[in-house]
Amino acid sequence: MEQLERDFLLINQYRILYNQSIITFLFPVLTSIALCFILWPVSGHFYLLLWTSIVIVFSVIRYALIWKLNQRRVTVENAAKWLDFFTFNVFVSGAIWGTAPIILIPYRPDALLNFTLYNSLTMIIICGLVAGAVISYSVSKWVLFFYAFPALFPPAVYLISLGDKYNSALGGFVLLYLLFITISSFLLYNQYYQYMSIQYRYHKLENEYEKLKNSRP
Repeated sequence: MEQLERDFLLINQYRILYNQSIITFLFPVLTSIALCFILWPVSGHFYLLLWTSIVIVFSVIRYALIWKLNQRRVTVENAAKWLDFFTFNVFVSGAIWGTAPIILIPYRPDALLNFTLYNSLTMIIICGLVAGAVISYSVSKWVLFFYAFPALFPPAVYLISLGDKYNSALGGFVLLYLLFITISSFLLYNQYYQYMSIQYRYHKLENEYEKLKNSRP
């Protein structure tokens, strides 16, 4: 791949990720509030409200970042920097969600069915957010991976480590889901890359044609 094509791909990754983030940053806020209501009967209220507040404050910071970026002209140099920063902040977001089943639902062996039910509901919500991220983040395979891995792997290992058959099975299914999401995102990225390569060659040919047309006497 020539350097100009790499730059073209990078600029388009930057634009797609940040343009779609206007919507994708909103759903974690709404979902965290819904999860707060769901877990209210079983979770410690202080930790639940603290966790929900962190999700909301972090989303506000991300929106402030989008506003700041909209004031700047996009170049190859700053696109690379902000793409790395975007990867970092989705990793933080994924880690925040990955802690939810671990810290918000106290383990009670005497109420295992209830514990498993609330964990299952929480994991369904997290898996739904990750599934939505596939659509928005698969233009960069690493952005999606750095979101999905901290969101799914720690709670999966935690559930397996509990040792009972219900939660261990749930953790195992979450790991399988992570594997499926990872493979799917890489396949989607390859399709996106092929499309962008075709688009780059089209623009290149179009520019060459314009130059030839303008050079005619």
